[in-house]
Amino acid sequence: MHPKERGQKLIDALLEGKHDAARKLLAIKRLDELDFTVENRGDNPLHLAARLGRLELIQLMQEVGENLQRENLHGNTAMHFAARGGYIDVVKYLKANRCQLNPLNDLDGDSPLHKAVTTQTMDTIETLADLGMNPNVVNKKNGNTPLHSALECGAQEAMEALLIKGANPELRNFDKKKPEDVAKHPAIRESLRMYKSLLMAMSHGNIRAKGIKITREQVAKPYPVDRVGVIIASIDIPTEFPTGFYCRREKVENSTIQISKREEEAVISDVYHIRIFEVNRNCVATIQLPVYRLPSEKEQMMLRFIESAPEDRPLDNFITNNKMHYCPLEVTLVPETTCVCFVIIRPRKEESTVSASGTTVTSDMEKAFTLEVPAGTFEENTVLSLQVYETNDDDTVEEPEDDMVGVASDKRKQDSSIDKQLTQKKPDTPPNIHNQNLITDVYQINVKGKQPKKEVLIQIPLCKGMTADDDIVIVRADENELQCNENALEILPEAPRVVNFNLIFEVSHFSIYVASWKKKVTTVDDRRELQRQISSTREKQKPAALFVVVRKDDTDPTGLRHIILVECVLASKSFERRQRWELQDFEGQNPPETGAIMMTPGDTFIVNVEGNSALEDASEATERKLQFLQCRPSFQAYRVLLHEGIYDPEEAFGHVIISKKTDTGIEEAARLRIKLQPPPPPPPPTPQPHDRLNELLRKQPDYRPAGSVSRTIKNFFFKDNTVKPKPKK
Repeated sequence: MHPKERGQKLIDALLEGKHDAARKLLAIKRLDELDFTVENRGDNPLHLAARLGRLELIQLMQEVGENLQRENLHGNTAMHFAARGGYIDVVKYLKANRCQLNPLNDLDGDSPLHKAVTTQTMDTIETLADLGMNPNVVNKKNGNTPLHSALECGAQEAMEALLIKGANPELRNFDKKKPEDVAKHPAIRESLRMYKSLLMAMSHGNIRAKGIKITREQVAKPYPVDRVGVIIASIDIPTEFPTGFYCRREKVENSTIQISKREEEAVISDVYHIRIFEVNRNCVATIQLPVYRLPSEKEQMMLRFIESAPEDRPLDNFITNNKMHYCPLEVTLVPETTCVCFVIIRPRKEESTVSASGTTVTSDMEKAFTLEVPAGTFEENTVLSLQVYETNDDDTVEEPEDDMVGVASDKRKQDSSIDKQLTQKKPDTPPNIHNQNLITDVYQINVKGKQPKKEVLIQIPLCKGMTADDDIVIVRADENELQCNENALEILPEAPRVVNFNLIFEVSHFSIYVASWKKKVTTVDDRRELQRQISSTREKQKPAALFVVVRKDDTDPTGLRHIILVECVLASKSFERRQRWELQDFEGQNPPETGAIMMTPGDTFIVNVEGNSALEDASEATERKLQFLQCRPSFQAYRVLLHEGIYDPEEAFGHVIISKKTDTGIEEAARLRIKLQPPPPPPPPTPQPHDRLNELLRKQPDYRPAGSVSRTIKNFFFKDNTVKPKPKK
């Protein structure tokens, strides 16, 4: 068979998808038996095989001597087509055979990575960058980087992957335009600006994203999506083609959306952005989202959607797997539409209907609670509601699997060894009691309608450690006056009865009830403190602490940069948390922390640095936020620069100013003085040979200062020849 004829048959077989026939045509011993210059619209057999991702055919072509770096009519190589198609195995093979990873074609000046960002998902883009494709390679015709191309075509996932792999968002093309200037949609432009300000948060693991292609076979059983930690339990995607799946997981304090703060709530998960693409219909999915803690019997777990559903959705079940807790997200995913959600907990609310004939109301969440309503208490059917606020609930902070990533990852020890050292160093601490005056939970009973005509008998459980011999009183407060009236508390005149560790008492008005030691409410100040504690319990306030640890950045050649880490955590956990960071080569500070401050979940803080040092990026003082989250620690890392010219350790300091964001503005909450490590002082100047000569000349008796030679010449020509009389003896 003539080489040209064999070449044309090979072209036809590739175009028709007859790969077995193509393999037979490549079963030759010499290169001259097949003409690889035969083309179809500028592509030779190598380019067609790369377009199809047929690695076995490319290997056969290479074995008979084909040039794997051959360009087509427009200057594209097999590497261009392999990257555009996402064929990682082909890219690896071409790289192993010394093919260029960043060639620029002649038609539009693009590199293979430029081609890939228009079609491929995050995992493919990141893999190509890891293999050696330059995320900042410049198009030879217009100067665009792959980041320009991603924003120009609206490829959100590609943009994020490029930023993770070091793409520079400040590079300009030949028209002096940055990537954000060529963005196709305003939304992706805003996303880029957000990512530029949060690149540090991304490197610390506070924002993670994953974009992949999934098939029905892959999700036939629960499919874990690495990096973001979610599990695709089920999704009814079509069988014909792979479907794109994207998930971004953001810590609450680094979220790109505004999370409104509501009373009596706490966020117990990260914020998740989920969407599907490259599919032509809606897909019903069940996705398991990791949560940091589970609700107690007196709390309710709710799924909150942002901009997609008006109401919160209750979650009644959860899954525990390898000490991690998950809650199911059942949702219909709409192509190219992002579902944004997170999980909260709030006090559970139980409602019971009471008729005029009376009844006994019990509670599923508090087994010992009863409410005996006599007949005639209400004239008609009335709804009573009960909410229980835990006074001394569990303060356990669950350590998430990714808690120590990022700023400490380069010097990370094994968790087991860290835990062992902490166990050895941890001092004995007294049990943590938040509201030592409150000896029961706070019970809020509301009535829809008129208050009862008769007294109602209430039974609530007494906390552990109390007995019938203790001096106990029942304290009542109207919920509407609790915040505005500092004298809202009322002590019931009759002491409660204690029966089997339960308190029994009568009330004639439904409101808030709690038990306390009588000796603790004898003065006005005691009552006000008790009222403050009841308010704190209802708002889920906890004593929390802020601390700072410091590490010098050894990679900085100037010796001025430091990394400070500011963390907000429950006060009872601050010592252990600080030790964890110190074991990661961070240095503790004096004072090490602010001490206990009552905080409500969601309280937001911003950090700035003053003194003889400052934040390297001033925008971080307002753009980065720190939040108190009851379920886990919240931290932010900042780069701090010591001012130049400081070499004395006593002068190497800074004031970390932690300010709280409120509805009325920003208020300074704490100020901590940190110690930094100054660079060594510069060595004295080395004496030069001419300096030694000048010093010797200065010691000569006839040494004349600079400029004396010119004065000598002037005096010679213009000297005064007048004979001066000799001085008289």
